[in-house]
Amino acid sequence: MVKRKKFRLISLFSVLLSFLFLAGFPVKAGAVGFGPDDGSQLFNLGDVAVSVEIQDMGEVADVASEFGFFYITDPFNLITVFDFMDVSAGGATPQSALIDKSSGLVIDWDESNPAIPYFEIQSLFIDLGVPIGFYFAFDHDGDPLTDPFLSRTVSALNIGGLDLAQTYPAIGDPSTYLLEFGTATGGMLAMELVSGITPVPEPAALSMIALGLLAFGLHRRRCSGNM
Repeated sequence: MVKRKKFRLISLFSVLLSFLFLAGFPVKAGAVGFGPDDGSQLFNLGDVAVSVEIQDMGEVADVASEFGFFYITDPFNLITVFDFMDVSAGGATPQSALIDKSSGLVIDWDESNPAIPYFEIQSLFIDLGVPIGFYFAFDHDGDPLTDPFLSRTVSALNIGGLDLAQTYPAIGDPSTYLLEFGTATGGMLAMELVSGITPVPEPAALSMIALGLLAFGLHRRRCSGNM
């Protein structure tokens, strides 16, 4: 089991590196190796997934930011993959993280050293067995839910139901996506590369999003009742 997971991890990193090489670093939307935005909003998380941060405007603007994911039935529980402390060295070395579903761990891979072994734990989570969405919080104040710019891949959960994220599938690899997060005015906030996920087809995605909206509404009602 451990050997299989290690092989899967090496394979995922190899895939990501190959796409970075093909597209050129930093990766741009529409780069070689990626198809057009396919409108995916939810994804199934594999046993192991790998994420590489391609571009984060928070670093450029010296503003705290955060990237991560959430389970659609619990959209307020945001699970951090990269936080404001994850800064690329001069923008030349991309941040990387490992998402291990079975262990419920997000590991800051570029800060870890398996040879020791030492693993820097970024987040702990419990797999809910349902699809996930991704988010990017800009102008981060410590609570992503109150950030002025919180972009989710699920449009219905964004302010005004706006589409603030584009999802570009890797050509020839349905488990790798380039995620671009932006603002309502079309500004780009971040680009994240994730491998080890598969998109949820639209009919199933819509029903899951309806559950997410229900959880969203119940949370809002509870918060209003406590004020």
